[in-house]
Amino acid sequence: MPGHGRPFQKGKSGNPRGRPKVLGEIQELARQHTTEAIEVLAQIMRDEKAPAAARVAAVDKILDRAWGKPPQFITGDEQRFRSANEMTDDELAAIALSGPSAGALDSSAPKSSMAHS
Repeated sequence: MPGHGRPFQKGKSGNPRGRPKVLGEIQELARQHTTEAIEVLAQIMRDEKAPAAARVAAVDKILDRAWGKPPQFITGDEQRFRSANEMTDDELAAIALSGPSAGALDSSAPKSSMAHS
């Protein structure tokens, strides 16, 4: 008998046959419309008569698919993560002179998986 909060016996899969084939078929059908979907998002983004919320949502979806979602930092220390426009020239110069591995970011902070150029 499984324990409380554990719906399956230890060592037993809750899905022994794997993902249902229908889901894979639906996913493949949806992927066939990827190009058209991006084109529609781009049309909405450029449509000056479209509601601002729709345009922003389209931009957000396009950027997320192109570059991935931006990292979200959660911290109680407001001084730990600051954008460059919040720093003084002296602080920015010190970071630039210290080099990329000299502690400009805390080593425990998440690293971006994709470099933006």
